[in-house]
Amino acid sequence: MADGRLVEMGTRATVRAGSAPRRAQAAAFAVWRKAEGVVRSSGLAYRERLRHFHVQPGAFDLIHVHVFHTRFVGLHPPIVFSAAGPLEWLYADHRQWSHQRLRLAEGVDRGIGAVWGATMCGGAPGQASRIIAFSQDFRRWLITNRRVGPHLVDVVPNYISIDGQPRPVPERVTRLGFVARDFEAKGGRLLLQVFARLRVDRPDLTLTVIGSSPDPVVPEGVTWVPFVPRERMLAEVLPSIEVFIYPTRADASTPYSPMEALAHGTPLVVPNYRGLPEMVEGGAGAVANCDDVESFVDAVRRLLDPEEWVAASANARARYEKHFSATAQAPRLRRVYDRALGSGHPRSRTYR
Repeated sequence: MADGRLVEMGTRATVRAGSAPRRAQAAAFAVWRKAEGVVRSSGLAYRERLRHFHVQPGAFDLIHVHVFHTRFVGLHPPIVFSAAGPLEWLYADHRQWSHQRLRLAEGVDRGIGAVWGATMCGGAPGQASRIIAFSQDFRRWLITNRRVGPHLVDVVPNYISIDGQPRPVPERVTRLGFVARDFEAKGGRLLLQVFARLRVDRPDLTLTVIGSSPDPVVPEGVTWVPFVPRERMLAEVLPSIEVFIYPTRADASTPYSPMEALAHGTPLVVPNYRGLPEMVEGGAGAVANCDDVESFVDAVRRLLDPEEWVAASANARARYEKHFSATAQAPRLRRVYDRALGSGHPRSRTYR
């Protein structure tokens, strides 16, 4: 955007720059931005506003959008939109909005999307030629709840590039781990209950909690580390964890921390929530019932068995390599781009 090839309309810079007609157009968008901002700050709608862009003709073959709501003014190349889930999930899980409040906010977004023909997150495809869902769960949701054509939606998860090393087989599986900045939202309280139950029979178990501020009283067997540099996290901490427990109720699809654990061959225990069970398909871990301490205890216990752990560890690394590695997913992303370009030829230019 800094070089002017992609410009957000309605900002102060666009109102002040350009020809008189262009300034007048930018001023009109600025008025809309202000009016929409009033609605979105009222508490009756989601806070994420619609962003209008202008693309310099011929500047790009394709644009991949990963912001909530967008509309492109004038000629533009094919648009690919990607998301982990709809705003409805975010506001229900993180902000505990009621069903009635969510319906009102969804109505506002539908109205704005219809007026502008915009691409709305978890709503109307608008100008998007293709939609990328990060999970099969979100793809099903788009097709079922938003009536998006199945032919428009591709699944390409988040992906990373980590060269995990082969893990030594432990004599006893004893080291559990959890990584999250928001301890409460990611299920930290439930995790401590699960750990306490497990230690009744296995007092040799340890739990490493990383990324959040420790409680005033840290339970026995728990090591609490508020912050670890990423380099050390990948090189030392994650390879030392033997079972990664992630009892979240605040992730839409494929969060990075569990993905990084898979890359190191660390089996996961995740809840049957949103797209998280997809992370452990193929035996890469276990799935427990949401908010159910006993279900998580049972799931972790299965992975404490050395034979179960060896198989799950190998499956975890295989799951990463096949579904969450850059090597596997970058070509899939390229195929989505080629479909959006229409002819299958990467250099074709189609303006709409």
